[in-house]
Amino acid sequence: MNFRILSLVSIVVAGCVFGQPVLANGFTYKGEIVEGEREGQWETYNVSGQLISRGHFSRGVKHGRWTSFDLDGLPTAVGDYSEGKQVGEWSFFEDGILKARGNYQNDNRHGVWEAFDAQGRLQFRREYKNGVEDGVHEKFYPNGSLEYSHPREGGISNGVWVDFYANGVIYSIGYKRNFRSIGLWQYFYPSGQIMKRGIYDGLDETEDWEYFGLDGTPDTLRSFRPKKDI
Repeated sequence: MNFRILSLVSIVVAGCVFGQPVLANGFTYKGEIVEGEREGQWETYNVSGQLISRGHFSRGVKHGRWTSFDLDGLPTAVGDYSEGKQVGEWSFFEDGILKARGNYQNDNRHGVWEAFDAQGRLQFRREYKNGVEDGVHEKFYPNGSLEYSHPREGGISNGVWVDFYANGVIYSIGYKRNFRSIGLWQYFYPSGQIMKRGIYDGLDETEDWEYFGLDGTPDTLRSFRPKKDI
């Protein structure tokens, strides 16, 4: 190999180490290639030259902390990879405000996940096992009180379901199996006074339902399912 060819080879190799190749979508990236594989810190830029992601590679796969950014340079996602798979706690943001956070295990949601509104207030809390909802699914009112607690087993609604008014009083309580209401269910007024109670057989009410007025006296004329927002 003569000196001219050797020089050209050296230029090409040097360009691969910390160059900014252009991808098909017009994005560019900067990072190091070792023995043909991405290694160490890498950065990706959009067509306007703005940084949109920064993270680490190990032998060509994502490994370690990664962060993505919006057009204002604020983070949109922060979390870790292990040998190319999402692991540990991840946080997601919108306009710099935390929107969701939770844990991954081998690229699947696993454990407790929380979601927040634009004011940073907790909206939802869910439990997962290997990417499937399994455990308690909770929703919260803007005042922070619990709106409902609905258990899941393998993604299916199973267990005691409880719904609440914003004042913390129980609205309804009963059991669900395979998304169907089963057995005794009870509904209450915001005061805590019983409103109606009876047995569900699948999706339908049986004939032995009891209805009550605000003062607790039986109301035999009522036959509708009450609204939670009364």
